[in-house]
Amino acid sequence: MIDEKRLIRECEERLLVGTNVIKMIEERPKICEWIPIAEKLPEPGEYILLSFENYTLADIGRYEKDEDDSGAFYLGDEDESCASINLFVNAWMPLPKPYRPDDSMEAEEMLTL
Repeated sequence: MIDEKRLIRECEERLLVGTNVIKMIEERPKICEWIPIAEKLPEPGEYILLSFENYTLADIGRYEKDEDDSGAFYLGDEDESCASINLFVNAWMPLPKPYRPDDSMEAEEMLTL
């Protein structure tokens, strides 16, 4: 015989945990997925890939917050905001991690690359 109430409770707990994990995964930025600025802004100071509503090419830039807690996007290390040069950011995505040789290589082998 089974303990029906216990089985139901365990199933509910597992479903709740599974649902929370799925929700957490869905909320995280995905690799190669544009994030509209209306949905989420990037962390200030991190370099990111920027998409523009009025320019066809993406570019690397960053988001910075001001003293009044408003923010702006900047290309690379430039001091002028994107908006000040008529570039309007509509989405962003994290930059991929830099290429690294296979971790199995010895340190001496890496120095000769």
